[in-house]
Amino acid sequence: MNKLLNFISVLLLLSILFTACKNGDDPVENTGPHREDYDNGYYIGEFNDKGERHGQGTYFWNTGDKYEGQWVNGKRHGQGTMTYANGDIYIGNWENSLRNGQGTLTYESGAKYVGNWKEGYASGQGEMTYANGNIYIGDWENNLRNGQGALTYKSGAKYVGNWKEDYASGQGEMTYENGNIYTGNWEKSIRNGQGTYTFKDGTIFTCEWKDDNPTDEKCFLLAKMKYWYFWNKELGVVDVSKYASAEEMLNSLKNQLDLSSSITNTDEPSATSNLFFEGKDIGYGFGVRWDVYGDLRVAWVHEDSPANLYGIKRGWKILKINGTNVYSLGSIVVSTDKENQSMILDMKDENGVDKTITLVSKTFKIQSVLYSNTYQVSAKKVGYIVLKSFVQPNTDEVKQKISSLANSNIQELIIDLRYCSGGNYATLNEFANAVFPSSSNGKAFMTRKYNQDAAANDTTYLIQKSGSLNLDRVFVLTSSSTTNLGEYLLMCLKPYTKVIQIGLKTHGTDGYGTSIWTFNEKKSHTLITAIFQNANKENCLGGFTPDCTTFDGVEKNWGDENEELLNNALYFIANGYFPAPNVSSGVLQQNENRKIQEKVMPAERIEIKESQFKME
Repeated sequence: MNKLLNFISVLLLLSILFTACKNGDDPVENTGPHREDYDNGYYIGEFNDKGERHGQGTYFWNTGDKYEGQWVNGKRHGQGTMTYANGDIYIGNWENSLRNGQGTLTYESGAKYVGNWKEGYASGQGEMTYANGNIYIGDWENNLRNGQGALTYKSGAKYVGNWKEDYASGQGEMTYENGNIYTGNWEKSIRNGQGTYTFKDGTIFTCEWKDDNPTDEKCFLLAKMKYWYFWNKELGVVDVSKYASAEEMLNSLKNQLDLSSSITNTDEPSATSNLFFEGKDIGYGFGVRWDVYGDLRVAWVHEDSPANLYGIKRGWKILKINGTNVYSLGSIVVSTDKENQSMILDMKDENGVDKTITLVSKTFKIQSVLYSNTYQVSAKKVGYIVLKSFVQPNTDEVKQKISSLANSNIQELIIDLRYCSGGNYATLNEFANAVFPSSSNGKAFMTRKYNQDAAANDTTYLIQKSGSLNLDRVFVLTSSSTTNLGEYLLMCLKPYTKVIQIGLKTHGTDGYGTSIWTFNEKKSHTLITAIFQNANKENCLGGFTPDCTTFDGVEKNWGDENEELLNNALYFIANGYFPAPNVSSGVLQQNENRKIQEKVMPAERIEIKESQFKME
C-alpha cells in the first residue's frame, strides 16, 4: 500500500514540473485579477500574460495616493480616478500614466478645473473655478492661463482678453465691480500701454498707461477723484480736454467745503513738510491773534523757541513788525520755513514796558501741551490743560500731563483747544482714552467714513479707557482756530460725556481724512477721501457752535483766572451758569476775520492703496 502511495506522489510531482516547463520559468500564473505587492505600494486587479497591470485595477501607494481605473501594459491608460493623499481628486482620461484628454481635477481647497489635459498639464480649453469664487474660462498651457480667456470675479468684475503665462497680457477689457470699464493693453495683469477708461457716468479718457496708472496727469487725477474723492458723485461727466492743467481741473471740480485737496511739487518740498511729525518746526516759535480791542497780541509761545529765549509771553502786544505798524499791514505773517531769518518786533510786555526784539529763526521742538494747572473752585478741584497739537513724538508728554491732573484727584476738567489743530491720531487716542468715562470702554471712538464706492475701507476706532478719570462732563474752550484733531476730540467726547463748549465756533471745514498719491515722482496729489464721525454719526462739517459765545482773552497769560474763556468755565463750575457777556458776538466775529497767516499743524495723512484698480 505504501509503495502505491509513493508512486502516485511521484506522478503528481512530474505533472507539476511538466506544467511549469510548459509555461516558462515562472511556476505561477500571472494573468487574471489578483493582488501584487511592490516596494511603493500594492495593486489589485487584472494583469496581462507578461505580468503587467492590464485592464481594470486599483493601485494603492504607500503615500496614501490611490488610482482606480484602466491600465494598459503597466501604465494608467484610459478612464480612471486618482485620489491624492492631500485630498485632490482627478477623474478623466489618462495616457502613459499622465493626465491626457478630458478630465476634472477637484482640489481639496474647493477649486475645480474641468477641461483638456496634455502630458499631465492643463492645456487647451478649460474652466477653472477658484476657491475664492472667481471663474476662468479659456485657453491653458502647462497649467497656466495662456491665449484667450475670460476671468469673472465673485465681486462681479470681469476681464476678457489675452493671457500669457497666467497673467492678463496684451489686449483685454476689464469691467470693474462699480461698472467702470478699461479697454486696452495689459502687461502681467497691470495696465500698461495705450488704453481707454470709461466711467459708468459716461466720462471717457484715453491715454498711455504705465504700472497701472495713467501717464497723463489730468487723467491720473480724474481716476483718483472718480473713485476716492469723498464727493465723487457730484463730479458728473468730465471732459479732461477742457482744462489746461490738472491744477485747473482740481480747482474747478472740488467741493466748496474742500480746503485741503491740492497738487504740490515733490521735487521742491517745504523745509518743514516732514518736521511736524518729528515734533519740530522752523521759525520763531510763537503765534498771534487780534484781541477784542483791536490790538495784536502774542497768543502762544513754544518753550524751545527763539521767542521764549527772549522772554516773550502770551499777552504781549505787538506794535510793529520789521518797522511797519501792524495796523497798516494787510496780512500778519510771523512764520518762516527757513532758518537764520531775522524779524524785528516792537512790543509792550505784560507791564506795558516797550521792547524792541530781534528774533532769528531756528529749528525748535514743538510743544503739544502749552500749559496745565489745577484750581480750587468752591469744594471742587478743577484741572486745566491747554493743547496745541497731538504730535506723535509728544505722546509721553501728553500722557504725563493728563495723568498728573488725574492723580491730583480733580472733579472737573477744562480742555483748552482754541489753537489746537493737527498731529497724529495715535497721540489723540492716548489723550482721549484718559478723558473718556469708564462706561465708554470698548465703544466706538470715531469712524473714518468713505464715499459709497470706497466704503469697504471704512474704519471704526474703539475706545480703550485708561487712567482714573471718570467725569460726567468736561468744559472745552474753542475758537475758529480749533480744527482737525482739536475738533475730532471735541466731536468724539460728545456721545459719552456732557461737553460744555465755551468760546467761538470751531473751524469745521478741515475735519476730513486726506490721502496722497504721487504722480510721476514729481507731484503730490492730495484729496479728501473721507470724513470722521463720532458714535452718533456727527462730523465736523460746519464746525461746532459753543454753548457760551465769548472772545479769546489773548491779552492775559495762560492760567490767569481773569482770562475770558477760562474765567467763564470757572464761573460756571462755581455758580452753575455763565456770567453776562462783556462784548457782542458781532465784535467777536469782526476781530476773528482780521487776516493772520500762519502755519497750521496738519493732521496725519494716510496713503490709500487703490484696490479698485487692481486685478485679483
